[in-house]
Amino acid sequence: MNRSRLLFLVFSSLLVLPMLMALVVAADPGTGRRADWRKGARGLHGERAESTEEDTFDTYLKYLKVFSEVLGLIRDTYVDEPNTDALMAGALEGVTDAMDPFSVYVPGPAVPGYVKALATGKSLSGLALLKERGATLVMSVEKGSPADAAGLKVNDLVAKLDGTSTRTTPLWEMQEALAGPPGTKVSLEVIRLGAPVQATFDLKPFTPPAVSLSQVGEATEAAETADSSGTPETPETGAGAAGKKHAAPPAPPAPKSSPNGQGEKTATVLRIPSFRADTAEQVRGELGPRGTAGRTPGSTEAKLLIDLRGVSSGDPEQAYEVAKLFAGGDLGAMLRRKQELRRFESSDTPVWQGRLVVLIDRGTAGPAEVFAAVLHQRAGAELVGERTLGYAGHRSTADLSTGSRLFFTDAFYTGPDRKPINEPLKPDLLVSERNRTLLEKDVPMSELILRRGVRHLLDEPALPASAGHTAKKAA
Repeated sequence: MNRSRLLFLVFSSLLVLPMLMALVVAADPGTGRRADWRKGARGLHGERAESTEEDTFDTYLKYLKVFSEVLGLIRDTYVDEPNTDALMAGALEGVTDAMDPFSVYVPGPAVPGYVKALATGKSLSGLALLKERGATLVMSVEKGSPADAAGLKVNDLVAKLDGTSTRTTPLWEMQEALAGPPGTKVSLEVIRLGAPVQATFDLKPFTPPAVSLSQVGEATEAAETADSSGTPETPETGAGAAGKKHAAPPAPPAPKSSPNGQGEKTATVLRIPSFRADTAEQVRGELGPRGTAGRTPGSTEAKLLIDLRGVSSGDPEQAYEVAKLFAGGDLGAMLRRKQELRRFESSDTPVWQGRLVVLIDRGTAGPAEVFAAVLHQRAGAELVGERTLGYAGHRSTADLSTGSRLFFTDAFYTGPDRKPINEPLKPDLLVSERNRTLLEKDVPMSELILRRGVRHLLDEPALPASAGHTAKKAA
């Protein structure tokens, strides 16, 4: 990025954002705002509403004037003669980046290719990237995908993609690179724990993991050994022992509890890897007849641990369908500027009832956040792990006069509290680097979250509903 583009990005982020937001408001039929101010039309509050709209328009005119002046000064007096088209493209990219990580501006010639890339999605790579403030991060990695086989991890900082710096590469270009023809080789350089790591894989179709139910014991040494020996990561094996400084001797598999309750205590873990049209039926099948999953002989309370670590795939509206199996009543809504566009509710009796613990981390996003929020607020589920990404939005598009296209967020999904999920969900029991014990210093964070969740479900009392913040230190 040359100096002129950097300078222009700074100015344009401040100046063009109101222009684009005005475009979105004007194109939003739900707001009922039109250009009636031109004819002196009055709003619901009479003259005051008219004055407000006129003041707003005057403000936009002021920004347009300043923007034009800045552009003219850079074009006429900057030390190097800038490329105006490149400056405008960079300005619009900066504006959308300031809106949220998922809003993008795509130039006209690139629109068909990007639309095709969106349709392909993660089906050939299993990798989802997130770009914010110029930094590109790994948002999610599908289990069993080429990206997973290459060893990529959530929160890896992507420095280069196919030899090109990601700092100057728009997100839409990177998404296209991850949605090329099958057999295309993709190379990445990521920064993990301050050290560069090379990863290479070929794009190819893979079978996404299905909903699964398993038993996990409190002892996890066997899980670490199994994963470090090359066994695919599962709810039983967790994140594994990759990166350990010493080799631990093989440990025997953790004993499973027998039907009569003897042996080591185990937790029933429901892993939901995505939220698609058939996910609700898959979950219903795993919960068993009359929701018997998680019920042990002789116990009056059912306990279930739901694993949403690294889950971001699917449709938020399907997350509400899955939530209906655990909660009833008002489940949430889709809001646009405080206007309710759609409501999600259930009048059916939940299939499963009991104590719920939900595992979340920084890779938990979108539909998984919707599901976690509903269970937290309506079914009393306790959230264990890290803060989530904080984005469950509905995307829309606007075609521009130049043939370019703007992809932007036009609404957010909510939980029953009607708060838009545009900020991270906070765990009731925080798992972080600060509250590791000495014996846990080499345990990967994903595995540590699993251990803490199992221990909390099996051995610790449920947290009071109002203790979310004060209970974090208990981790």
